[in-house]
Amino acid sequence: MSNLSEWLPNYKVVYGDYTDPHPTSDSMTAALPFVSKESRNGRTFNVPVKVSPEQGQTADVSGTAFAIRDARNSVMKEASLDGASLLYNGRIPYDAMLRSRNGTGDKRNGNAFKDAFELKTKDLMEQGEFYGEVAVHYGPGTGATIADDIGVTAAANGSGTNLGSPGVTVPITIATWAPGVWARMLNALVDVYDSAGTTLIANNVTVSAINPDYSSGGTSPNVTLVATTTGNQQTTTGAATTLANMYSRRLLPAGWAQNSCTGVVSRFKNTGIQDGINAALYQVWKPVQITTTGTLTRLKLKSLMARMYPTGIRKGGKLWVAAPVFADIEEEMTSQNHYWPKGEMDQVGTNEIVFKSPCGPLSIMLDPMMKYGTAVFWGNEAKGVRVGSSPLTFRGKGDEWFFLELQGNAGSEIRCMSNFSPFFYQPNKTAVITGFTPAALI
Repeated sequence: MSNLSEWLPNYKVVYGDYTDPHPTSDSMTAALPFVSKESRNGRTFNVPVKVSPEQGQTADVSGTAFAIRDARNSVMKEASLDGASLLYNGRIPYDAMLRSRNGTGDKRNGNAFKDAFELKTKDLMEQGEFYGEVAVHYGPGTGATIADDIGVTAAANGSGTNLGSPGVTVPITIATWAPGVWARMLNALVDVYDSAGTTLIANNVTVSAINPDYSSGGTSPNVTLVATTTGNQQTTTGAATTLANMYSRRLLPAGWAQNSCTGVVSRFKNTGIQDGINAALYQVWKPVQITTTGTLTRLKLKSLMARMYPTGIRKGGKLWVAAPVFADIEEEMTSQNHYWPKGEMDQVGTNEIVFKSPCGPLSIMLDPMMKYGTAVFWGNEAKGVRVGSSPLTFRGKGDEWFFLELQGNAGSEIRCMSNFSPFFYQPNKTAVITGFTPAALI
């Protein structure tokens, strides 16, 4: 035996621990509790809303039996909405199940790292929580125009020829880059819409690569998109779309258009009819919408709170921002020593900073799924919840799982499902800020 290859049969294969590097999300969903079972809808979730108060009044100084002006009665409207379903499914071959029965464990213990059923269940639950979080943020709603997206492609600087293999690589604008979304989108299917959000450019496009790198010099993150040619979800629209036709396009998870809840960000951008009530007619149903430039500073945030104060917020609220925006605020806090006087600003944790404001304590929440050029706020009195028939579950009737033996195939399919929509009882106590650019980009 004169070389290593001849010695290899003498040596064992050694394994480390099983690892999954995909990040978990700090959850906006957790801040929107699901309504109690008694409030979960059979058909729709309806809420009576007073959109205009009583206005009948008469002033008089005559001391006589003066005439009374006509009554001007309060106006009531009914908000009505339904949850949207999200179903997740994964398959397990019988052979994988049988091999798992021979023992599991890390390193030298067992014949598999994880039990097949447990691993598939865990993976589906995590991805179900992920897509649910995406829907809470950016659900495009049911309208003919998509209400939101998970990113907008830049106007230039892509590569490739068309969506045919190996596809095209297109930058995502910094303003619409949401790293927590794209961290778990490799091999996912997306639909591509025009900038107006009304025309489908290409459907069921595979995300074959994701490059999250960017720089202050103008380099943007990018994704590689390729037409899907196998399986049941193939690219049937726009399979030969050219690179030039992929610029300034809006991306969203495949099949979500007209089939999704309306996410928090798009809810806060509403200026028309939502849940049956017209925000253009009734100011209590219209969120505050602010467009600014530069970075988000402490003064801008306090100005926002001063603007929100007349809406009746007195118990504080939460502002959800991306990591570079959080870094900008923290840097200003540290450099100006604003956090030393306890009444002014306190650092309360790695993912939260608290300001004193006219509306009460303002918590700055670090949100990995928030786009770099967007921030959303809701006051505690806005009463944000999730409505619908069920949060994420593997069970349908009683303790029966969504578990299917595949007909004609040696395997099983396991499923989990949710049905929900975010909802705010008092939208006038919510706000969205856009147009800014973080300074903390390197």
